[in-house]
Amino acid sequence: MIIDCLEKKKTNIRLIAIDLDGTLLNQEKKVSEKTKEVLRQAVQKGIVIVPATGRHYHGIPKEVIELEGIRYFLTTNGAAVYDKRQKDYLYEDAMPCAFALQVLKELMKYDILVDAFINGDAFRKEKDMDYIQKLQISDVMKEFMRKSRKGVPSLYDYILKNQLDVHKFTLNFKPDGHGGRVDREKVLQFAEKEKKLACVCGGFCNLELTNATATKGNALLKLGNMLGIDREQIMAIGDSGNDYAMLQAAGIGVAMENADQQVLDIADVITKSNKEDGVAYIIQQCLQ
Repeated sequence: MIIDCLEKKKTNIRLIAIDLDGTLLNQEKKVSEKTKEVLRQAVQKGIVIVPATGRHYHGIPKEVIELEGIRYFLTTNGAAVYDKRQKDYLYEDAMPCAFALQVLKELMKYDILVDAFINGDAFRKEKDMDYIQKLQISDVMKEFMRKSRKGVPSLYDYILKNQLDVHKFTLNFKPDGHGGRVDREKVLQFAEKEKKLACVCGGFCNLELTNATATKGNALLKLGNMLGIDREQIMAIGDSGNDYAMLQAAGIGVAMENADQQVLDIADVITKSNKEDGVAYIIQQCLQ
C-alpha cells in the first residue's frame, strides 16, 4: 500500500536508508538491474542513498559498494557508519573491550556459533568455521558466512590480546529438532537482562548483540544530523527485527511485503517484496 503520508512527504525526501538482506538484495543476494537504475535516478536527483545493514563493511557485496554515487554505509546494525570516500568511520558505537569480553564469556557457555564484528571485519573461532553446516539457512547464506569470516584460534584471546572494541556479536543456533533453536531462549534471556545490550534478530532466527545505543535508528539520525538532513526528510526501508528502530526513527518507514510481522506493524508504507524489486518500486513513487 502507498498511503497518504508518502504523497505528502515524498517531494521532501533527501536521504533513503536501505537494508540489504531481504530488502535491497533479492533471493540470489544480488541487486537487480532495475533497482540499480532506479537508485541511479535517485542519486542524480540529489537523494543520499545509504545501505543500512547488519553486515560488517567488508561483508557488503562488491556490487553494493560500487553502486554509483553511494558514499555512506550504515553497518553492524548502526554500531558504525563508514565513509567510502574518506576510507574511515564517521561514527562508531562499539562495545568497549572489557564489556565485550564479559559478554563473550557468557556466550561461550552455550552451544552456539559466535561471530565478532570488529573494525569492518568478522571473526570466528577456527574450530567453529564449519559450524554453519549445522544451521538451517540457505546454501547462499552459508557460502556468504563461510567466505566473509576470518578464523582465529580463540575469539576471546584475540580480542583480549589486541584490546579490541567490538561492533557486534552475531549468534547463530542449530535446530533443536522440535521447531526451535538450541540455547536460543537462554541467550535471549541473558541479553534482555543486560541493560547495556541491544538484542535483535537479523534473520534465520539468529540474535545480534550491540551496545544498547547502537541501533540502525540512532545511527541513521546521527548521519542525518551530520549531513544537515532532518528526520522528516529521511525514508528507511527494511524487513527484519534489526530494521525496526530504523523504520521508527525515519520520517517514513517502509516495510517490504516479505517483512517480519513486527516490522509490518509499525511501517507507514508497505512495498512489494524483495523478489519483486520492492525497493525500486517504492523509490519510483518518490521520484514521480
